[in-house]
Amino acid sequence: MPPGDPRVNPWPVADNATVADEFKLVVLASGSGTNLQAILDTLHGREGIEVVGVASDKPSARALERAGAAGVETAVFPRDDYTGREARDTAITLKSLLDTRAPARLVPSGDST
Repeated sequence: MPPGDPRVNPWPVADNATVADEFKLVVLASGSGTNLQAILDTLHGREGIEVVGVASDKPSARALERAGAAGVETAVFPRDDYTGREARDTAITLKSLLDTRAPARLVPSGDST
């Protein structure tokens, strides 16, 4: 909004704010990966945004193929390998996929519960 505009900006940004040089995402996906594909098509590789990993609870998830085709690292965390969701989420968080990639956000995609 131009200076003096009477409308209130609902997302004020400081005058000295800068855009981050990079913004890394890890996406959680368990199905066909259509949401992941939308993220890859519209965000990945643009303006410093990079999908650095895709994690799934299903080894056969089509989302893993989509990630691989885009050159994105994948990892599988089958539900049966963990005592519950919290244990699985901890494993995903501690996995080098996250630790070495240092994402800014972990993004659920679709029904990745």
